[in-house]
Amino acid sequence: MTKDELLVKLRAARPNKTEAAYRAVASDLYYSGEYTDASSFERDDVVLDRLFLAYSEKAKFQKQKVAADDPALCPLCKRRLTPVKLDPERKAVWCSTHFVVYPYKD
Repeated sequence: MTKDELLVKLRAARPNKTEAAYRAVASDLYYSGEYTDASSFERDDVVLDRLFLAYSEKAKFQKQKVAADDPALCPLCKRRLTPVKLDPERKAVWCSTHFVVYPYKD
C-alpha cells in the first residue's frame, strides 16, 4: 500500500483524529513495511490504537519547544533522557532507545 492509501484507510478507520495524527501514523506504517495489502491493515486495531496513542503522547511534549533545546526529552523519540556524566565537569543526558548521548548546558 502507498502512503496515500494508508491515509485513506486511517481516515475511514478512525474518523475523529487530526490530520497531523493521520499523517504521522501513516508514515510510521508505511516505513515499517508491514502493511503491503489492505487485509493485514484491517485486522490490526490494537496496532492502530497504540500508534495513535504514541502520537498523542509525543504531541503533549512538543508544546511550542524546540526538541533539541529540551534537556529532558530525546529529540528523536520524545522519551525521557537519563542524566549521565562524561567527566566531573561535563554533564550530559542519554537516550537508552537510540544509544545517543547529548551534552547538557546549564
